[in-house]
Amino acid sequence: MAATLVFADRKIVWTAFDDAVQRAASGLERLGVEEGDVVCFMLRNEPAFLEVVFAARRLGAYPCPINWH
Repeated sequence: MAATLVFADRKIVWTAFDDAVQRAASGLERLGVEEGDVVCFMLRNEPAFLEVVFAARRLGAYPCPINWH
């Protein structure tokens, strides 16, 4: 059984999620994010939120979600 991310009526298989995380990590890296950096972001509770968290950790950076309140 493969891991699947379920969000509302969407199902995202692990390979698709991992591809999205890799694209996000590449983007963060092009912006200059390095190991030990902090990546602050403000997103809704949706798959993109997890993609940024995993992408930051993939680079050795620390994800820091910002609450819009």
